[in-house]
Amino acid sequence: MAEIIFRCPPTRVATGGIKHLFKMTEALRGLGFDAIVCEDRAQRPFWFASTAPIVGPDHLRPDANQIYVIPEDQLHFFAAIEHWPQKRVIYVQNEFYSGAQLGDRSSYRDYGVMDVISTTRSIDAYIKYRHPDVTSHLVPYGIDTGLFKPAQTKREAIAYLPRKRPIEAAYLRDSFRFAFPDLRGGIGGRL
Repeated sequence: MAEIIFRCPPTRVATGGIKHLFKMTEALRGLGFDAIVCEDRAQRPFWFASTAPIVGPDHLRPDANQIYVIPEDQLHFFAAIEHWPQKRVIYVQNEFYSGAQLGDRSSYRDYGVMDVISTTRSIDAYIKYRHPDVTSHLVPYGIDTGLFKPAQTKREAIAYLPRKRPIEAAYLRDSFRFAFPDLRGGIGGRL
């Protein structure tokens, strides 16, 4: 059985994304999979309890039986295993972070990624559109929809103010760069 390694950014900062990496690890272990969390100092978060096993980066080694899962905003983790045989998976909890990490690469596939775990239908649709050369697997959060639901008056809209939301601005620029490659220089050189 393959060992599934969830590569985690430093746990010293409280973010929901980290908590979900640990919860995904616990859920897979509960289903009988060999899943662990890898954090730079093998440090457990102090701000929530978890039973997920945690290791440091020294646990990583060239091994085709390891599946390496990283968050969408941590693509630099792939640098350490660039020439290793591990299967690479990206766990996307916020598609807005994904464009800021690509740099000059055109797709997650350029990092050797074949599969993406998408946590919402909108993320799944975005990954299928933006990265058609990888497979997106929809694994939604367990959310109490009786308690958490959109307002009746909600409608989708795009508001763009790059100085206020630079990560989302990078997402929009990357989305347009992909959708309209003939406008790569931008409209008026601004895209």
